[in-house]
Amino acid sequence: MRLRRSPPVMLDRADHAGGKPRTGPMPPRSAGAEADFEAAYGATTHNVYGMCAMRHMHDYGTTSEQLAWIKVAASHHAQYNPHAMLKEVVTVEDVLNSPMISDPCTGWIAASSPTAAAR
Repeated sequence: MRLRRSPPVMLDRADHAGGKPRTGPMPPRSAGAEADFEAAYGATTHNVYGMCAMRHMHDYGTTSEQLAWIKVAASHHAQYNPHAMLKEVVTVEDVLNSPMISDPCTGWIAASSPTAAAR
């Protein structure tokens, strides 16, 4: 059996993420209950990550331990990277026992972000 290749899709550069920057007005922000909170305090990276992680946990049954394994894997890879910011190898217990930043985002998970100063 011979597989047929589909023809390549031609995209205008402005139609995808790698294209031209947005020149028009930004889309309106959320108008729900969180809009007042974000206006007063701002949506930080850790808060948004925590909300997305909680939603993923709710929808798919992901556990905090599974999220911790992401940081553990990243730390194992970082030990071989000479430019890594955090070369220390951590365990799942280290990640789960670090201080909570934004549930379920603990200090070690937050430290995965270059902007994080938490831990």
